[in-house]
Amino acid sequence: YQNRRHQHRVARGRAQGGPPHEEEKAASQTTMPISKRAKKVTLAKTSKRDPREKRAGYVDTLRAAIEAKRAVFAVKIGARTRATHFKQLRAALPAGSRLFLGKKSLMRVALGSSAEDEIRPNLHKLAASLLDGATALIATDASRADIDAALRRAATAEFATAGHVSDVAVTLESGPLPEDRFPASMRDELRKLGLDVDVKDAKLHLVSRDVAVATPGVALTPEHAKLLKHLDIKLDAFEPVVVAAWVDGDVSDTTSRD
Repeated sequence: YQNRRHQHRVARGRAQGGPPHEEEKAASQTTMPISKRAKKVTLAKTSKRDPREKRAGYVDTLRAAIEAKRAVFAVKIGARTRATHFKQLRAALPAGSRLFLGKKSLMRVALGSSAEDEIRPNLHKLAASLLDGATALIATDASRADIDAALRRAATAEFATAGHVSDVAVTLESGPLPEDRFPASMRDELRKLGLDVDVKDAKLHLVSRDVAVATPGVALTPEHAKLLKHLDIKLDAFEPVVVAAWVDGDVSDTTSRD
């Protein structure tokens, strides 16, 4: 009877527009979520730089450096050049020199394709001498002798990577392998590299036959490149060399020099 009276009061309160009963409020609170997951809103908006604007900026920067210097040198750097090589080269250059890397098409735009659009006399001739391989430009006030000396300081021997075409022969002869390079713990690793090795008297032995690790005129495989590194044999090198120069309006092409 009391329960029916309670329900009657609740219904009458709703009909009269009165405040909800305490029990009704408690029931409604249990059905509402306690908290909502906060949505992450990024306030800082980033916009990608237009590639055309980036290319134009590169050309303008290169032209500004050329206008400020008395000489520009085109340097062959090699297709497999690493970032560490560029750091070494920049550090070796005479003070005030600028090193530029990038696409040769943009370099040619900056240098000019003809006498009509070049920014300084005969620069278009330097653009025509850019090689098909990887080439850098150095804008400087230093002499050719100083630049050549800097390039020699930056040169360094490197371990060859897969794809490098060797000009020398390297062979692992069957029998015991040098312990300082191939400890017995390397047996499984060397087997993965294709060597038939086994442990005898706590030493690794190449048991089958001699193995040609590098062959003149043949590109290295990834396995052979790793073996050469274990042998501490460096077949590659970073050897930047000047291939053309523009100095005070005169252009010289040195590609035919040894």
